[in-house]
Amino acid sequence: MLIVDEIPIKLYGNEIKIFADPEFLLPNLLGGEMVKVDGKEFTAQIPMRGGGAMIAFGSIMVSSNSVTYFIDIAGYGKGKGGKIKLTLNSSIIRIEIDMKLPIEILNAGVIKGKVKDFKTKIEELLRQERIRRKL
Repeated sequence: MLIVDEIPIKLYGNEIKIFADPEFLLPNLLGGEMVKVDGKEFTAQIPMRGGGAMIAFGSIMVSSNSVTYFIDIAGYGKGKGGKIKLTLNSSIIRIEIDMKLPIEILNAGVIKGKVKDFKTKIEELLRQERIRRKL
C-alpha cells in the first residue's frame, strides 16, 4: 500500500522536532495508543479493522527537512511493516506511507481515512503542540 499526500500549510521551522516525536505523530496520524519511546525507537498499538490493534515498533531517522519512521508489525511474519516519511518545506508537508499491512485490502482504507482526518486537523494540532512545548 502506498499513500502519498500533500498538505499545504504555513510552517515556522520548529515542526521537525514535533513530527519526530512518536508520541505526537502516531496518535494523530494513525490513531496510535500506548506509545512508548526509547531514544529513536518506539512501540505503539495501532487500531485496525479485522484484528483489533497491531503492535508497531521501529525507529526514526531525522534529517534537516524530513522525518522517516521505519515500522515493523509484530506477530504477522516477515515483510509486514514499511515506512512513513514526512518531508517539510515552508508551505507543504508531503506524507508518504509505504507499508505492507495484515488484511491490507481493509486496512488501506482505514489508513487513508486517518490521513484525510489528519489533514483537516494538522494546523490546530501543531498550534497546540507549539504552545505545549513553548516553541
